[in-house]
Amino acid sequence: MPFHLKGSKKAIDVPRDSLDSGMGASNDSNASNSPPDSGKEGDDNYSLASQSLEPRSVLIRPVTLEELEDPDAPIVKRFLQIQRDEIGFGFVLRGSSPCYVQAVDPLGPAAKAGMKVRQFISHINGDEVIRLNHKQVSHIIAKLDILNILILMQRSGDRIS
Repeated sequence: MPFHLKGSKKAIDVPRDSLDSGMGASNDSNASNSPPDSGKEGDDNYSLASQSLEPRSVLIRPVTLEELEDPDAPIVKRFLQIQRDEIGFGFVLRGSSPCYVQAVDPLGPAAKAGMKVRQFISHINGDEVIRLNHKQVSHIIAKLDILNILILMQRSGDRIS
């Protein structure tokens, strides 16, 4: 299946199972296995390995729990049902109270259900998870085959995230 690299007009074939489409747990081994900072950009000792392996947040600005719970906030609640496939649910979570969708596999079940980046996870199978961090939410998700998930997202035209 074709996969377009950012900034590239050429498509390459990449099997979906080679893409990171887990359900959202972060990989703590990245931080402990990173080499020490070898200098600043432009120095002879500078390398890509010295840069952080953690992805940058997709949020436009930090969003607080109070903002999401404010009845006057420009927030839309949406229910999604996502069935795990042989690889997983196809999305990555980040953040803490609230956690949000950092990435969605475009070929995965989450994308098919309508999940998008910058959406906040409020409830999973009826249980409130908005006050949990992404690792705690990922542990809950890992035990499930079907997610009944309530997401919070900005209203069209409004910018809260």
